[in-house]
Amino acid sequence: MSEVKRRRYESPVRQEQAAQTRARIVAAASALFESSGYARTSIRQIAAKAEVAADTVYAVFGAKSRVLTAVIDERLQGGHGVGNVMERPELLAVRDERDQRRQVELLGEAMSHIGEQVGPVF
Repeated sequence: MSEVKRRRYESPVRQEQAAQTRARIVAAASALFESSGYARTSIRQIAAKAEVAADTVYAVFGAKSRVLTAVIDERLQGGHGVGNVMERPELLAVRDERDQRRQVELLGEAMSHIGEQVGPVF
């Protein structure tokens, strides 16, 4: 008897729904971490604010620390659409600067800006 070939399941609609669910969870966690702090925020609270089940948060992220990582990643992207913080325009400017004094100034400015973005969730 021949082996049955399994068809790969792909649904663009389902992928979009999953992305929206993930985004809602990250947004909810971001607001809660900023207002209540990481330690005082529970997965249950995140789930309630995102209007999903707590099990969904665990299924998407696995642990609260990974939710925090996603929140930080989202804030670090800061609308730049880059996956790596080192690819942000201000940090590329630091890399490309040849004058070391100016390079340190640019780095300080960039780190200050990054701190403003991620600091409130800590």
